[in-house]
This record gives sequence, structure tokens and C-alpha cells, in this order.
Amino acid sequence: MPPTLEQKRALHAWKEVEDLISKYTNKKDQEEYEGEAKKLPSRIINAGLGQALAFIHAKRNKKKPLELLEKHISDWILIERKLLPIISNNDTPPKILLEAIVKSNSSEYLRRVTDETMAYMIWINRFLEAQIEPDIKEKKDDRTHHSPS
Repeated sequence: MPPTLEQKRALHAWKEVEDLISKYTNKKDQEEYEGEAKKLPSRIINAGLGQALAFIHAKRNKKKPLELLEKHISDWILIERKLLPIISNNDTPPKILLEAIVKSNSSEYLRRVTDETMAYMIWINRFLEAQIEPDIKEKKDDRTHHSPS
């Protein structure tokens, strides 16, 4: 039986979180990625997918983990799900996705890409909670359980 779309999303998200952890061993970078990933669904709801992705695109040079978040989303949408009306150039997937969203005159396309991004971010955020937050929680617990000398 072939995997369901939900299983494919989960597998892709799992691999991308593993990619994050292997590329950014510094917990601060991982937490930066996690913080922006958690905020992204709210940004999408409040400002729309185009503005939310443009925000990440604008901040990626100052916050390197955001470059990876942008790549993970665009790889899922464009390469795995193939949700792109026309590939207009040879730019990077994040830039192509942003351009497709900005230039699209199809509300159906924008809705599909937004829905898919929101569904994908659920998996990214769940795996971030499982992979990154336990380490952070353990450190906080260690600090609170030590008695002063």
C-alpha cells in the first residue's frame, strides 16, 4: 500500500528536522529555527502566505537557520508536492515559490499552497518539539534542581 499524503508530509518533515539538527549543532540556532517555525502558521493566518514567506526570506541573511526553514518549505511545496503552475526561471526553490505566490492570479492555487504549507508546518513543529525541546527542558530542569552550594 503506498504511503498516504500525510505519511509523506511526516517523513519529509522528519528528514528536514534531522537535517536542521545535523547542520546546526548549536542549540541557539536550532531554537531560532524552531521559534520562527512556530510563529509561521500565525503569520500566514494574519498576513497571508506571501507576506509570511517574504518575512522569512528577508530575515534569512541575519538568521541563518531561516534559510534552511525557507528551503524546507519550498522543497516540500515545489519538489515533493509539485504545486507550481509554471517554473519561470532557474532560481532557487525558495525564490521560485515566493515569485509564484506573488505573481499568481489564481485564488485556488494560493489556497492549495497555503493549506499545504499549514499542514506541513504541523509536522515540522511536532518533530521540533520531539527533537529539540526535550534537550532545552532537561537543561532548565537541571538548573532548577541544583541546590546552591
